[in-house]
Amino acid sequence: MPCANLPFSSGRDFTPGQNTDPSTTKNRPTHSKSDKSPDIAGRHVLILEDILDTGLTLNAICEELGKASPLSLRVCVLLRKLKRRTHMVSAEYIGFDIEDEFVIGYGLDYQEKFRNLPYIGVLAESARGE
Repeated sequence: MPCANLPFSSGRDFTPGQNTDPSTTKNRPTHSKSDKSPDIAGRHVLILEDILDTGLTLNAICEELGKASPLSLRVCVLLRKLKRRTHMVSAEYIGFDIEDEFVIGYGLDYQEKFRNLPYIGVLAESARGE
């Protein structure tokens, strides 16, 4: 159901992030707070994320949004990696559980490549130069 057809008032906002290349995101959150974010106090908030990996970025986003006193804060992820997280964060809604492998396609990229693939696949280590 498109947002325009929901039987209640809704809105949406986007928080920019960065790719999940481990060499560029180690030990630091990868999001930035926008000064133009809507007031979410007393509202139900659903975070939509492509992949739950270490939990670093999602944890930082949840902490920041939690300060704004939403009525509820839920997380929905397309992919959840089955591994130990460095930051405790959970998702209430999960599309698929996957092994701890580097995935590309369907919007997920590696160094700005492979994002346009019409499927999700595993990128071989040899293709990453590892």
